[in-house]
Amino acid sequence: MLAGCQPESHSPLKPPEPVATTRPYCFRAAKVNDLRMLVSTKKPGPDGFPVVVVEMWNNGSDEVLVEYDVDSVVLHCGPYEQHGPGEVFGRRREVLDPHEELNFKMPSGGWSRSATGGGQELMLPTELPKGMYELWATFRISGPSGGMVESDRNTHLVP
Repeated sequence: MLAGCQPESHSPLKPPEPVATTRPYCFRAAKVNDLRMLVSTKKPGPDGFPVVVVEMWNNGSDEVLVEYDVDSVVLHCGPYEQHGPGEVFGRRREVLDPHEELNFKMPSGGWSRSATGGGQELMLPTELPKGMYELWATFRISGPSGGMVESDRNTHLVP
């Protein structure tokens, strides 16, 4: 398990600082049950596909290290999916304080047919057809703890 602490810094020649300022800063690797996801600011874009921010919350009372890579977040809209977060290159690590959030802005465009949504299509619609679509997100935790976090399922309406 990945964990870390910043050691206390004092020497025998210098008296230690008050206890409140010398507490080591400790964290542990996030597990699936430590995290909660929300899909927010959903609205149809000009092409009908949702424009959203995926929020990841530290559900617990401990500091946790969240590791993620490019395409760790997948936004699902009916039989289509979009990979993100946008503007991430390589592996990232974020230490989240208790009940702190981490926001992933999803890129505009880049939708594809979901591998689990049925057969593959050569051509995707340029506009999402009118109707109601199930909308949810998944997050793959990178690193030694691994696992998959899933948001609640909502609906996305294309009028």
